[in-house]
Amino acid sequence: MGKYLRFLLPLLTLVVGTTALMAGDRALTFQELMKFRQIRKPVISRQGDWIAYQLEPDRGDGEVLVRAVDGSAVFRIERGAAPILSADSEWLAASILPTQEERDKAVGKKDEKDKPKTGLALLRTSDGSVETFERVKSFAFSVDGAWVA
Repeated sequence: MGKYLRFLLPLLTLVVGTTALMAGDRALTFQELMKFRQIRKPVISRQGDWIAYQLEPDRGDGEVLVRAVDGSAVFRIERGAAPILSADSEWLAASILPTQEERDKAVGKKDEKDKPKTGLALLRTSDGSVETFERVKSFAFSVDGAWVA
C-alpha cells in the first residue's frame, strides 16, 4: 500500500496544481456549463479501427460521433443515440431520437400515436453516407454484419 501511495501522492499533487493553474481568474458561467456533454454508450469495432459514442447534453438534442481510430475520419449523426457497429465494421446503426421540442410537447400525452417516434440511421463507415428510416423501435445486426433487422 505504501508503494502505491508514494506514487499516487506526487501524481495527485501535479494534477491538482496543473488544474488550478489552468483555471485562471474567470469563473465558469452557466452558459458554458450548459455546453458540457456526457459520453454515453461507447462502442469499439471488433477490429479496433472504429469507435462510436453518444454525446448527450443535459438538455437538448445529442448526437452520435463515429471516429476512425487512426484519425482519418469523423462522422456525426444528429439526434443519434445507442450506436452499434456491425461485426465487419462496414456499418454503424443508431437510433434517431425526436427533437427536444417534440419530446417536450409530448409530455402528458397518454395516447401512443400522439407521441413522437424514434427512427434509425445506418451509416456506411467507408464514406460517411447515411440512410434514415422512420418509426423504428429497435434494431440489431446479424452475426456477420451483413444484415440489419
